[in-house]
Amino acid sequence: MALTSKGCFKVGNTEYKPKSLKITYDSLATSNSGRADDGTMKITWVRKNIRKVEIEMPPMTISAASALLSSVSGQIYNITIHDLRTNAEATFQVYTSNSQGDCYSGVLHNGLYQGVQFSAIEV
Repeated sequence: MALTSKGCFKVGNTEYKPKSLKITYDSLATSNSGRADDGTMKITWVRKNIRKVEIEMPPMTISAASALLSSVSGQIYNITIHDLRTNAEATFQVYTSNSQGDCYSGVLHNGLYQGVQFSAIEV
């Protein structure tokens, strides 16, 4: 099933509409890479274009925040995004090492959290 909007993402089969979604790409080089004595750069790539997706959610109830963070924390899972580099929908395996959320109101709306954030880093 396709994403309903390019600004959305899916964890497994559940689609979410984030407040913000930032995609960065990183590449890993071997420890032998670097500048040679003549000043030329020698790079041996281990892996290129590793995706990191930084997500911040709009205000959400404690049960919604708990369900989302429980599905991403401490495990490998699939995420689906609209990939900037390919201009196409992409599903890939990621992990989340850190996540957070700030309690906005413990009384209203059965507890409302804002600033629920996590990073999904490609495996």
